[in-house]
Amino acid sequence: MSPTLSPKTTPYYGGGQVVNPADVIKITTSTPNSADIYHALGTIAVNNALAEAWMLVSKSGGTATWSNITGGSGSFTSLTATTGNISATAGNLVLSGAGSGFVTTPTVVAAGATPQTANGRIIQVTFSSVSIASGATQAFVISDSSITGSSTTVQVTWFGATAGSGLSIASVVNEAGSCTITMTNATSATMVTSVANITFICQVLN
Repeated sequence: MSPTLSPKTTPYYGGGQVVNPADVIKITTSTPNSADIYHALGTIAVNNALAEAWMLVSKSGGTATWSNITGGSGSFTSLTATTGNISATAGNLVLSGAGSGFVTTPTVVAAGATPQTANGRIIQVTFSSVSIASGATQAFVISDSSITGSSTTVQVTWFGATAGSGLSIASVVNEAGSCTITMTNATSATMVTSVANITFICQVLN
């Protein structure tokens, strides 16, 4: 004969019979009641009409905190992907507010125009103390394993040259594993960056 269990118990929950285990409840309100602290942590509240679900994640000071676990939505204070991708199949990555943006890593600093290696989809390389004579060009080579070949699209921006130096990007040539950025000095004087740096940010788009 099967044993008779008291309400809200199960013989195998947590290795034994537990009073008031996590449960699944049905709600008709837009969100669960924050005062419903008598439910066990891990309880899932489902609103069938809205097709949404919440999980009870905290009970403190008479307040129950429910986290929306509905697929396709959520609010996070921090999100880290150690491996793999974060993909938006049918949506956008929207950045708004102060301090919102991409942080470029790694950042590599080179003395002069020495070729440098910085592997990543968004990278920053600083070439310091570069001298380019009037009407001359200077090539800067960045090795990056994200560049798979000449057809890889690399968006290049730069800043930090001497004021009024008139530097411009003459060409960007890609090959498997590297990008060569050629700068031209269109002024009548030698461009010297003894204090300022020329910084390239290569955004690799495949």
